[in-house]
Amino acid sequence: MRKHIQLILGILLLALVVGCKSSKEASSAMSEVDIAQKNEAQRYYTEMIEAYGSWETVVANGSVAVEGLNSSFELRMIRNEAIQLSLRPLLGIEVARLIITQEKLYLYDKMSKRCSTAEIASLQEKLPFPLTLNNIQSILLGKPFILGSEDITADNLSDFDIDIASPQWMMTPKATSDRIAYTFDMENTQLNQIIGGQIGGTQRFECRYSDYDVVAERIIPTVLKAVAKSGAKSYSADIYYNAITFNTPTSIDSNALRNYSEADLMDLVKSFAK
Repeated sequence: MRKHIQLILGILLLALVVGCKSSKEASSAMSEVDIAQKNEAQRYYTEMIEAYGSWETVVANGSVAVEGLNSSFELRMIRNEAIQLSLRPLLGIEVARLIITQEKLYLYDKMSKRCSTAEIASLQEKLPFPLTLNNIQSILLGKPFILGSEDITADNLSDFDIDIASPQWMMTPKATSDRIAYTFDMENTQLNQIIGGQIGGTQRFECRYSDYDVVAERIIPTVLKAVAKSGAKSYSADIYYNAITFNTPTSIDSNALRNYSEADLMDLVKSFAK
């Protein structure tokens, strides 16, 4: 009987030892997988940040189509400071100018000599998400971002959940507004699409990028197609860049347009659609 009990105990001990060893091996294997995935995510993210590069100013021209209206444009941007968009539908003559700073939005109708000024804070209250000047600049350059924040850098890797199915991969910000969710569809170093929407609501946003080029060692999309939906209403805008330069001396001066009569922002926007 004693030998029988000893045999059973021996088998149990052997099973425990083998079991522990198997668990450790599985745990070790799992850790190796996690490490490999983390390293791969870091590589994709770092290569993307390097491909887009840093910038201080952008000057671009091209064409824009908004709800059936077409116009050539000139775009000027100073990082973290301002955006200026000039519409030139005929013979390069500027007919309208939009300026966005960190604090204000200015819209000028040069044909009717009317203008409108709005506080960015008041406009944000009407949006379902905290869209900032920096976010708009990133959207125009086809670069991932975090809502309400400045430009992302290599240090922001931990702020995203990254899912890789090479060469496609996805970036989803971990900290999002309680009213909005959004993700970035990537391919290698390029942003293919931004998809976002109001959680539990009807507002949706989608922006697609294509025809990438390399300008001054920076990757840039030359085609941007954006669609915003609110309930049954849908709004679209297509931007085509013909030429882009980085880090050239650039100025933005809203004071250059003087003696304009003040108008309601929405009334002025609607007047351009007539």
